[in-house]
Amino acid sequence: LNYDLIRGDSRFLPVVKATKVATDPPYGRLSPKLKKESLVNLYTRFIANLSGIIKKGGYFAMVYPKGLEVKTLLNENGFHIVSEDEVIVHDKLTRVFLASRKVS
Repeated sequence: LNYDLIRGDSRFLPVVKATKVATDPPYGRLSPKLKKESLVNLYTRFIANLSGIIKKGGYFAMVYPKGLEVKTLLNENGFHIVSEDEVIVHDKLTRVFLASRKVS
């Protein structure tokens, strides 16, 4: 396998180009740095930054808590949803596994 693992702040992505990206962004509840920023704002900034990194035709997969409008954010940033599945973690948390492709 040929890959680079990047661990860092999803709001400030490195200047690279990629054909595939997979992530499980933070929920923002545990980090003192993120307490002032809403989760929706965090994901909005991340997906906008991601749009400039993934090459057209490339893929992006992520896991996120159900209830966020991630599909709309992805569509607005040039991604098409390829697959989506939900997993119930416990009575208060359902996670969504989503795969998308960069189309523009």
